[in-house]
Amino acid sequence: MMREIRRVEPLRLANVLAIVYGAIFVIFDLLVLPVFLMAPMNNHMGQEVPRTAMLGLLVLYPIMGAVMGWLGGLLVAGVYNVVARRLGGVRMEVA
Repeated sequence: MMREIRRVEPLRLANVLAIVYGAIFVIFDLLVLPVFLMAPMNNHMGQEVPRTAMLGLLVLYPIMGAVMGWLGGLLVAGVYNVVARRLGGVRMEVA
């Protein structure tokens, strides 16, 4: 049976994408962390960079990913709703 998605609820999509993007960025952090911990902590001028500052960025990375995912979800849902109203929604076959 073919169905058409005519409208996407913006806040629901934004919340889902925030969680998805946050989770993806956490997984990426876990993959990068071992390499990061073994790397020398000198900048291009040879000065020592504190590890705590760099670890703070690893914590901030998934949070910013979730925020950007939320904003992106809100934007995508809004644009989709405008386009779907004019051209029709996406058609899918569902069981």
